[in-house]
Amino acid sequence: LPSNSISAILVTFPDPFPKEDGKQWRLIQVQTVLEFHRILRKQTFTAGTECGGIVKSSGVDDTGAGIFFLATDHDGYDQWTREVMDQVNHKQHNNHQSPKFRLLDPCPSRLEWLPAISTYEKRGWDEGRSTNLSCWMAMEIVPL
Repeated sequence: LPSNSISAILVTFPDPFPKEDGKQWRLIQVQTVLEFHRILRKQTFTAGTECGGIVKSSGVDDTGAGIFFLATDHDGYDQWTREVMDQVNHKQHNNHQSPKFRLLDPCPSRLEWLPAISTYEKRGWDEGRSTNLSCWMAMEIVPL
């Protein structure tokens, strides 16, 4: 896929591989998230001194930014994904560049990106699990 070409990536109820020796098989890994960043459209920010060191570039619309959406009913997988996103956003995995994703809190309305309830999700609810929704916007910080 071409770089900066995708507006959304939806990962819905991935296999959590809950055993310790199965985590290597999880879909969400540092390399996968870096590839997500490559293909997602970016919200551009300009480095500056306001708003924690970044200033949103003028004329850029949030609706053009690519978003990574995650839905899971496995709390461990939700936490794993947040940890991987933190790793990607820190210098150890992004060649000392600026953060690549911004957590959207709250997530856009589920009706906009995941309006259906699957049989699997309903079964999870019946078994007492709740659905965790997380969303991250791809971003790029450019020098002044």
